[in-house]
Amino acid sequence: MSKTLIVYRLFDPTYGPEGNSKTLSVVKRDDNTLDYSYYGGWQSNGSGFSISNMQLKRSLPLSVNSYKNVQELNNEIVSVLATGVGSNRIRKFEIINELFEKPMPTPKVKAKPTTPEVWIGQIPGIFGYGIVVAESSEAECKKALKKHYLACKKSWGYDKTFTDAMDYFGGGVFKIEMGKMYYDEFKR
Repeated sequence: MSKTLIVYRLFDPTYGPEGNSKTLSVVKRDDNTLDYSYYGGWQSNGSGFSISNMQLKRSLPLSVNSYKNVQELNNEIVSVLATGVGSNRIRKFEIINELFEKPMPTPKVKAKPTTPEVWIGQIPGIFGYGIVVAESSEAECKKALKKHYLACKKSWGYDKTFTDAMDYFGGGVFKIEMGKMYYDEFKR
């Protein structure tokens, strides 16, 4: 689909304050070539007309392929127009569209938060209720379970070592899997 890129309002000051007004439209075609429409008025049938010879010393660009953006193209066209005569001075111009469609912004996807590991350490049934601890690593879990066991052991006057108590009551440390169902004493 072709689209208008830039519209220039040109004039020639030798023709008075109105300056023999002309319009130059720059249109980009589907194949990236450029089409220029140069007109100075309107005929009764609605089409534009021009009776001016700008005598440009350089050619206007034929394609957009060597330009990164519409501003670069505009700079080139302005420099080419400056080489001519007649209605070649720019009164004003308007950039209508960019050369190339801007890519749609890619939504930033937040990284899925990583679920921290959960480790459960337990000695079921010990001291009447059992001991259960939760930590973020196996080593921390074992350390916390042993700490709680030793504190309870002292107050209850229990004589088994931590390892013996784990064996006797079926204690252990294991990783919890999120989304899994656990039953009494975290058994699956």
